[in-house]
Amino acid sequence: VYVYTAEMFPTVIRNQAVGTCSLVARIGGITSLLLDLLKVYWLPAPVFIMGVVATTAGALAVFFPETLGQKLPETMDEAFRIGENSSRGFCTFTCFSVKEMFDEELKTVPRDVSVDNKALDVEKE
Repeated sequence: VYVYTAEMFPTVIRNQAVGTCSLVARIGGITSLLLDLLKVYWLPAPVFIMGVVATTAGALAVFFPETLGQKLPETMDEAFRIGENSSRGFCTFTCFSVKEMFDEELKTVPRDVSVDNKALDVEKE
């Protein structure tokens, strides 16, 4: 919530926007505790309501503009124009490739069989 909120809003209202999103998140937390009281009337009611809310939020998040590699907005006009020049389609992802993302982790370490055998011989002695 905090990272995306900070990216979406311009500098002049960023603190207020993050605070408002935090307030809404806390209201959601309080409401979730009160939903437990609905079990008296219908046992799956809390799970059903939270599932519908989460599914709706996830579906609406698809429409968020892409901010990867873009400069954060400084003014309200820039904030309104976020995502205008995006070439991202409806169901495309920003993950380029596994090799690009994890290049360091995927590097293979050359193995010299003779070195491994010598190390094993030393341990056996």
